[in-house]
Formats: sequence, C-alpha cells, structure tokens
Amino acid sequence: MPRPGLAGACRVPAADIETIVEDRICNLLLDEAAVFEMTGPATVESRKAMIENAADLARRWSTLSASDRRAMLHALVKRIDVCLKTVDITIRPAALPGIAGSGPIVDKWLATDGLTRVLSVPARLKRTGMETKLLVQGTSGPADRKLDRSLIRLLGQAHRFRSMLMTEGGKSMRKIAGEAGVSSSWFTRMFRLSFLAPEITKMILQGRQPPGLTANRIMQTGRLASSWNEQKAQLDIA
Repeated sequence: MPRPGLAGACRVPAADIETIVEDRICNLLLDEAAVFEMTGPATVESRKAMIENAADLARRWSTLSASDRRAMLHALVKRIDVCLKTVDITIRPAALPGIAGSGPIVDKWLATDGLTRVLSVPARLKRTGMETKLLVQGTSGPADRKLDRSLIRLLGQAHRFRSMLMTEGGKSMRKIAGEAGVSSSWFTRMFRLSFLAPEITKMILQGRQPPGLTANRIMQTGRLASSWNEQKAQLDIA
C-alpha cells in the first residue's frame, strides 16, 4: 500500500509488488546471518538447522503451490509500504522458524506478532506509455526479469530428491528413485545438483544468470566440481 502522506497517489502494479516481495523474502531466506539472528533463543544445532531449512525453502519457493506461498507471506509479512524511492516490507521475525520448518501451514503462524523488522528494496515508479511500473534499482524492473522456469524447476527437484534421500534412511538410492518415478541415473544427477554453489543458486532464483546458463547447459556439464569457485568456471560465470 502507498504510505500515507505521499502526494500524487497512483495505482501500483500488484504483479510488480508481488515479485519484489517474493524476491526479497527469498533473499532473506538465503541470508545465513539474518536467519541466524532471527531464529531467537536456540541451540547452535537448532540455528544451523534453521539456516539449512530456510535456504532449502528459498530454492523450492517457485515449486510451491500458490496457496502455500500466500499463507507463508501472510504469516511473515505484516505490511508493505510503497514510498518514493523504496518498497518497505515489514516482517514478523518470530514467524520465520515456523515457515522454514517442515510442517504444514497452521493458524497459529498467522497470529504471530510482536517485534517487527523492515526490509527496504530500492525501487521507484515509472510510467511507460499507458502503464506504470515499479523499477528495482539496478534492474529493468520485476516485470522484465528473465526467470528461467526450467532452471528453477531443476533446482526444486534437486532439493526434493536430496530431502528424500536424507529422510528415507535405510533405503537404497535405486529404491528411492523408483518411488520418485525416475531412473537412478537421473536421481543421482539431480541429487548432485543440490550442491550447486549458493551464489549461483541465488543468481538463478533472481533471474540474473548469464544467458548461456540454461537447464540444458547445466545438465550437460556432468559432475559439478566440489569447489564453488570451480563450479563458476565450469559454467562460465564471471
């Protein structure tokens, strides 16, 4: 919503705001320091688990149902203010542990309140022809981002397979692959992809990957290097 007191109120594109909010929340989930801080009183092991869960959620975000994404945002985001040069997203940090957990969305998350935190995204409104767009600083705007859905689906599947392997103790990879409805070779390739460098993963989720980094290219690369810097060299990322 536009912040009260701004002159010349105008209609803000809902799709642009949605993209900005979802991008910023995914960036937050990938920010280990921020997640560590927002976890609250907990053991070191619990905080590490929360960081891993939050990062996994960010990678799977685009594969979630619209209703699940909406419920999570409703629990975490208290309000959205569109200002002259920023979009300010007020969140409830106490809701993060529940959202990044593995359980279903429950009503108590929606009632979470208390301390809040503001995430600011540099952005401005610009009229282009008959339309008004929200442009994020340093980009051509959310509507023009080149999100590669094929790449994002690969990441989502990779982390789903990794989760299956971690939770299905005692079962062979061949058996788990069969339960997932894929060949063992495909399962193995996807599982390895779940160890893609966080920087590259973040780039893909934000639509900032180089034009040459496609789903076909990443699958034809073969076994990814264990070093994140070597992965960038493999994929021709500067």
